[in-house]
Amino acid sequence: MKITIILASVRSERQTDKLAKYIYSKLKERTDVYLLDLRYEVLPPFGYPYQKDNIIEEVQMLLEESDGFIFVSPEYHQTYSAVLKNMTEYYWREFNKKPIAVAATSAGKLGGVQASIQMQSLVLALGSYPIPQRLLISEVHDGFDENSKPLNVHIENDVKTFLDDFIDFSTALYNYKTNLTA
Repeated sequence: MKITIILASVRSERQTDKLAKYIYSKLKERTDVYLLDLRYEVLPPFGYPYQKDNIIEEVQMLLEESDGFIFVSPEYHQTYSAVLKNMTEYYWREFNKKPIAVAATSAGKLGGVQASIQMQSLVLALGSYPIPQRLLISEVHDGFDENSKPLNVHIENDVKTFLDDFIDFSTALYNYKTNLTA
């Protein structure tokens, strides 16, 4: 089973990347995982004319090969980041009927709850299966050290619970799909 983490934070002072890197480190102990950082895999604005760009096809292949996803986004103005929205304008079929979990961060005390609600709606709109468990990290700037390690046990426990639920659901769906084609 292959899982792709989509990091939808691109600002130079970003902190959400620490959460995505920590999730990556924990997932790679359990399954095949790839971290797609939209800061470096830059998709042109959807609908704008652009010269032939291999990045669109490269990302498409990665998404097609993935069995599940984790969207990781900071909350900006009570929603998820624009780069995640832009990405999902390009791809629909690649997400369809696959499990997607959402993780949100914020600088404030609410942990990106509004962004997570809207990301779960996005997951449904993509025809995907949202994982009910959401991962919310408040005051993200105080949550991780410079090596993306959590600074408190609550984050470690929340990530573990989140990933356990995601892996359980994704594995069950993966096995079901595998048995259908066998």
